[in-house]
Parts: sequence; C-alpha cells; structure tokens
Amino acid sequence: MWKSIKREFLLNVDNLWESAAIIGGAWVIGLIIDAIIFHFSHDDEVFIGGLIASAMAFICVALLMPAYYFSCGYEQAVSMGCTRRAFVVGMAVTTFVHTLCGMACVIVLALLESWIGRLTVPERYSIGKLAELLPELKENVLTLLILFGIMLELVCASMFLGACMQRWGRRAFWGFYIGGMSLSLFGSSVSMIDTNTFYGRILRTISQAASHIPGGVWTALAILGLPILGVVGVCLLLRGSVRQSA
Repeated sequence: MWKSIKREFLLNVDNLWESAAIIGGAWVIGLIIDAIIFHFSHDDEVFIGGLIASAMAFICVALLMPAYYFSCGYEQAVSMGCTRRAFVVGMAVTTFVHTLCGMACVIVLALLESWIGRLTVPERYSIGKLAELLPELKENVLTLLILFGIMLELVCASMFLGACMQRWGRRAFWGFYIGGMSLSLFGSSVSMIDTNTFYGRILRTISQAASHIPGGVWTALAILGLPILGVVGVCLLLRGSVRQSA
C-alpha cells in the first residue's frame, strides 16, 4: 500500500507546483484589482482581493486537478498491475496532501497580503487586521477542525467527480459542466420567477416544503452530502473496468 501511495505522489508531485502557480497568479490578480478599486474609490474598507481570488483558485484547483488524476490515471495504473484498492488509497492520500498544500499556500499569501498592506497603506489595514488570523488558527481548535473538514470535503468531491468522469467519460464532464453553468447563470434569477406561472407554482411549492425542514437537517445534509458522494466515488472506482466507452 505504501508503494502505491509513494508512486502516485511522485507521479503527481509536479502538479503541486502548478497548483501553487495558479493560486499565486490569482492572488496577484486579486491584489491588482484591489489596488485599482482602492485607487478610484478612496474607500477605507479592507477588500482583501488577493485572499478572495486565491481562495477561489484553490477551490477550483482542489476539485479539478485531483478529479483529473482519478479519471485519467486509473486505467494506466490498473493496466500496469496496480490493484484498484491500492490506486484509490494512493490517490486519496495524494489528493489530501495536494489540498493541504493548497490551503497552506492560501493562508501564507493572506498573511503576506496583510503585511504588504500594512507597509503600503497602514491607515487602511489598521481597520481589518488580517494577520490576527494566525494566532487564532493556533489557539482555536474548532477553526483547525473546520479547515480539516473542508479539506476532507474537497477530497470527497474530487473523488466523486473523477470517478464519474472515469466511468462515463465525456457525458459526465458535460453533465457537470451544464449543471454548474446553470446554477451560475440562473441561480440568482430564481427569485424573480413569476409565481403565477406553472413553473412558478412548482418553485413556490418546493420552497414552502423546504421551509418546514429544520435547519439542523440542512446542516447535516451539507456536512454529510459530500462524504456520501465520496463513498459513491470509491465504489465506482473499485468496480470500474480498465476501458470505458465515453
């Protein structure tokens, strides 16, 4: 099992630098946008554009790159004699290390952004002290547990995405793409649908039924949903064949 973990990590170690470059590039773009907004608005509020941009890039990288590993490296590993279980374990550990390094990169860049801001515009960064996050991360065990949970959720999500793409190929890719774009484009306009129409009445019925569900249930679904999908992804990979028709 350790050989499988070591092999998968060495095969994908270069992608760690690629992920760091993507997160760092997004951070630089966020700083530039932040500086432009600050220059023209003259607002004293701390925007932390670099942190927001790097965090978004981290989520995308933590989801898409490991999903690509799972979908493309599966057939190669199995065809070369690696067992399915060993591949899943090796890739899961590699993905977790990848996610951990990405999150550490975001935290370091956030602290660097605060340090740069205090040197360049100290009157602005005296309002929001981003560097105070570091002692909070050291002292607050709950915060560390939340970060650890986020990493596990991302690993489970990427495992599910990769397993679906490995099994169903382009159909799964376009299904996820269309679903994600639909949520991005039409999710914000759902509230503007006329409730007197047929679709509006359906939406109103669904929203009324959802409002009666306790908040704890929604929280449990949000916490357990991705781990369940991760288990589904593991089952798909353990039962997958070497060649799948797209």
